[in-house]
Amino acid sequence: MKIIGINQSTENGERNIAAVLEYPQRLSADYVDAGCFAVEGRSLLDAYVSDEAGINTDKKSCNGCYVVLMLDAWQKEAETFPLMEQVRRMPQYTIRQTRELAYEDGTACPAWTKPKRVTEMRNDVTDKFQSWVYYDAKMDQEIDYSLYVPVRKAANERYPLVIYWHGMHENGDKSLLHSLNATIWTLPEEQKERPCYVLVPKCPPDTVWISRENGEPTGIFEAVCELIQIIMKRESIDELRIYNIGYDMGGMAALECLKHYPDLFTASLVLAGWCRNEGLEVLADQKIWMFGSEDDGRVLAKNLCILNTLMEEGATVNRAVWDGSLRGESAEDQAWNQLLKDGNIKQTIYKKDSIKNECAHEDGWKPAVTNAVIRRWLFAQKKVKVSSVEG
Repeated sequence: MKIIGINQSTENGERNIAAVLEYPQRLSADYVDAGCFAVEGRSLLDAYVSDEAGINTDKKSCNGCYVVLMLDAWQKEAETFPLMEQVRRMPQYTIRQTRELAYEDGTACPAWTKPKRVTEMRNDVTDKFQSWVYYDAKMDQEIDYSLYVPVRKAANERYPLVIYWHGMHENGDKSLLHSLNATIWTLPEEQKERPCYVLVPKCPPDTVWISRENGEPTGIFEAVCELIQIIMKRESIDELRIYNIGYDMGGMAALECLKHYPDLFTASLVLAGWCRNEGLEVLADQKIWMFGSEDDGRVLAKNLCILNTLMEEGATVNRAVWDGSLRGESAEDQAWNQLLKDGNIKQTIYKKDSIKNECAHEDGWKPAVTNAVIRRWLFAQKKVKVSSVEG
């Protein structure tokens, strides 16, 4: 029997939220509920029959070949990619059908005597990304990268490009699974309102975009800059709307890339990131929104130094302090209030203890990309002049 683990990208990383059991014939929905199954190692919340291999509560009363077991997504065991691990976990729980069920034709579906495990995993968001490999001969660097391609409405239509530079703990395959920084832009409701490409280069394990010793870009960083140019030529990209997002060491890379190509990017989000002071003057007229926590000793002082330098170069800085624990309308109100003030460079500081102290850096992205007002602000920015992307 095929058993599919259904995973979901969340603010707390990818989590296994359900298991879908595929039966050889259509089952009668009248005889299926959570009491028909036992799940060892996870808490079972609900069970229902479906005619498709996924979660669709609108079809809970219909007959079908699949049984969906809804599991507690907030258990520790639901994590598929814990912060410090480098290999995606297969779910380890076991499933038993403890009661006899009935097929649609009236024949019996006996209970199982032997527990079964998940045989494959599915994530409807991350699975829509294409996987590619780019080799940069000049730098002798090979880069794995993921690309989300929007559904095109017209052959000649061009779409914005979001580039996500991931953080240190997101190297390799975690770039799509640890945070929502890349995937939130591809959710169906987002694509309906803001269709776009999303490019996610993957920094290999034990490698960095930017040297932490001297702040110098590495060969892998230079190769990604070349990759961006290739993607822009290959795909139907709107060159007036190129958005630059970086978290942690990716924030360093996003700012350095902005220094290299100041005419390329439309607007940038820098999440718990910083950069060296050399070359900052070219950022003074850019549209940048920086986020960091009062509890994040790694970032805040460096951000203040950057912003003071930019003000000396003529930038208008708009600062605000937020409660980083808020979500939904309360969080959006904070963003609207900050946007009432002028400033091409924005800094949002999460007040002390509003993000768990031990996670102030690792969780410093969460109040930003999950805020719908910030996403709308980013996409509302549009360049008025196209410049060459050649360095």
